[in-house]
Amino acid sequence: MLQDALTHIGYALELLGLAVAAFGMWRSWKVNAQGAAFWPAWMRTAYFKLARLWGQTPQPIEKFASDSVHVTDSADVVLTVGRVAGATVDERLDSLEADVDKLKVTSQELANQQQNHMRTLERAVQVMRREISDAQQTTERRLSAQTVADLRPAAFGVALAAFGLLLQWIGSG
Repeated sequence: MLQDALTHIGYALELLGLAVAAFGMWRSWKVNAQGAAFWPAWMRTAYFKLARLWGQTPQPIEKFASDSVHVTDSADVVLTVGRVAGATVDERLDSLEADVDKLKVTSQELANQQQNHMRTLERAVQVMRREISDAQQTTERRLSAQTVADLRPAAFGVALAAFGLLLQWIGSG
C-alpha cells in the first residue's frame, strides 16, 4: 500500500517537475532566442498540415515596425551686390571694399557657426556613445538576471523529476 502511494506520488512529482523544467526552459528561450523560432521548421509545417486536415487555416503572424528620424538644419545668407548708378570709380571701389569686408565678416561668422556646430555634434556623439554603452551594460545585467531567474524553475523542475523517479524506485522495490 505504501509502495503504491510512493510510486504514484513519484509519477506525479516527475510529471510536475518536467512541466516546471519545460516552462523555465521555454521562458529562457523566449528571452534569449533573439527572434529565432522555438519549433523547428518541420514541426511547424506538420502543425499547419494537421490544422488544415481539421479544417482550420492558421493565421500568419504579422509584425509591423516603423521608425523615423528627421534632422534639419539651415542657414540663410543674403548678399546684395550691384553697381551704384552714376557713381565714380572711387565710390564704386569703396562700395566694393565694403562688400568684400561684409563677405569676410559673414564668412568668418559662418566658419565660427560651423565650428560651434561641429563641437556640439562631437559632444552629442560622445554623450550618445556613453548612453549606448550604459544601455548595453544595463541590458546585459538584466539579461543575466533574467536568465538566472528563468533557469531556477528549470533546475527546480529537474530536481523534482529526479525526486519523483527516486520515489518510484523506492515504491517499486
